Amino acid sequence: MKKDTDESEKNTEEQEIQTELSLETSEKSQDNTDEAKPSKTKRTARGKGSRSKPKDNQDSPAPETDQDAPKHEKDKGGKDEEQPSEGNMGFKVSGAFIEAGSLKEFMEQLRERIFGGDTEGMQTISVEGPLCDEEGASKDGKDGSQAGSTHHHETPRERRRREEQEQREREEKALEKIRNFNYTPRQIKEYLDRFVISQTEAKKVLAVAICDHYNHVRRCLENPDRTNVPYAKHNVLMTGPTGVGKTYLMRCLANLLGVPFVKVDATKYSETGYVGYDVDDIVRDLIKVAGSVNVAQYGIVYIDEIDKIATRNAGGGRDVSGRGVQVNMLKIMEDTEVKVMNPQTEMMMGPMMMGKNQPSTIRTQNILFIVSGAFSGLDEIIKKRLGTAQIGFGVAEKGAQLQNRNESESELFQKMTTEDLVNYGFEAEFVGRLPVRVALSELSAEDLATILSSAENNVMQQYVEAFAGYGIDLNILPEAITEIANEAAKEKTGARGLLTILEHIFRDLKYELPGSGIKNLTVTASTVHNPRGTQEMLLSGLRQEPQKSLDVK
Repeated sequence: MKKDTDESEKNTEEQEIQTELSLETSEKSQDNTDEAKPSKTKRTARGKGSRSKPKDNQDSPAPETDQDAPKHEKDKGGKDEEQPSEGNMGFKVSGAFIEAGSLKEFMEQLRERIFGGDTEGMQTISVEGPLCDEEGASKDGKDGSQAGSTHHHETPRERRRREEQEQREREEKALEKIRNFNYTPRQIKEYLDRFVISQTEAKKVLAVAICDHYNHVRRCLENPDRTNVPYAKHNVLMTGPTGVGKTYLMRCLANLLGVPFVKVDATKYSETGYVGYDVDDIVRDLIKVAGSVNVAQYGIVYIDEIDKIATRNAGGGRDVSGRGVQVNMLKIMEDTEVKVMNPQTEMMMGPMMMGKNQPSTIRTQNILFIVSGAFSGLDEIIKKRLGTAQIGFGVAEKGAQLQNRNESESELFQKMTTEDLVNYGFEAEFVGRLPVRVALSELSAEDLATILSSAENNVMQQYVEAFAGYGIDLNILPEAITEIANEAAKEKTGARGLLTILEHIFRDLKYELPGSGIKNLTVTASTVHNPRGTQEMLLSGLRQEPQKSLDVK
């Protein structure tokens, strides 16, 4: 066997590998009597920057758990198998582990072992870890010796312990917010006033319900014995036309409280066993947002479009997205145990989830449910009940009052009863789980003008920022805000009507003005009614330079 000690720098890594493997094969040819060991040297790293899979199970990467490790690896002192740090190669030579930043460094260590006599059992070479170039740099250009310094030499067991510790810290931080809950209803209402215009009654109802619920949760955390004391949750039902701020109220509350919050649409759920999402998935979505069962059990679930699961005119058939959903939903709204994973996922991934230290079920006792919907047609049911409940001269007078839709809309919804909701298509048991009810009123033109002028993060600010991105200062005069609000009120879509009108006004202006040299745009009442005229006036007499065409390569 020839020993090449003066290899020049011009020799390639392939030549070095061939030379050293030839040495190893020659050494092993003298000791080849054991049938349990392969007689030929297997080469699994072929050249620079390559990687191939070992053919035998004994050459594959070690399992992450001690239970899954092969017996011959467990017998070696009972220690976790070493893993290569990020940026380095890990080489296994029949159980012996060599970590090196490059193939050259590996060959030097291998040569020392071969000529030092430490060659017993060395028959295969397998490579683990990111591939490196001959200078020891990984493919991302970083020095292999410095890569992965955050968790250098971290074993799978240590990684699991670290992840569990980080999870416990996140849980404790989230629970600390609930333990320190000290808001008053007035403080919450004043916070909502900054973002939502009008809807004073709805803000008060939500503020009181939130404070009552989380004061109870806080006291249960301080004294666990209170958990077993019967407590009726203040689940809330909100009604009102579209665009009056039902969803926006809940988003603002979630930002203030900092508790787990999830918004779902009732229309995508069906009765268990049919096509669609299971009602229990609502709670599982909350767990995903919270990141932990222990935190999710104190969260808020907001279900929108709840009126769409009413069972009016079901036709006698099986209503899998109406009554069936209500029956399943009323269980989770009260107090029940929900599996963290649905049966199908648990069957496939159950063994993989072992050791996560998470409960298999979550209790919904302390989850607050808030539902909302437009409830189109409910006003007619209320009118019918109020009209038939009176006799004599008062009937004509009451009917005359109900002719005015703007006056009667909010008043009628404020007078809704459980009977009206049952006639609308809800189960009596389902309605009974929603003891707190509030109706949001339709926004007037004055309310819409206030939204544009004083509400934080209003839609007008989006257009100001959009023009600022093109280097144009947008200035809206008070007279223009009044006209925009009047036009939006005609849309009958609440605050969403503002976006419709603003898009109509600024659509062509955002297309024509950028790159024209215009630096200021003042919106007047005439601009609202004739945006094209304002555009032509601004561009008239302005010599526009041809813009550069885009060269897409």
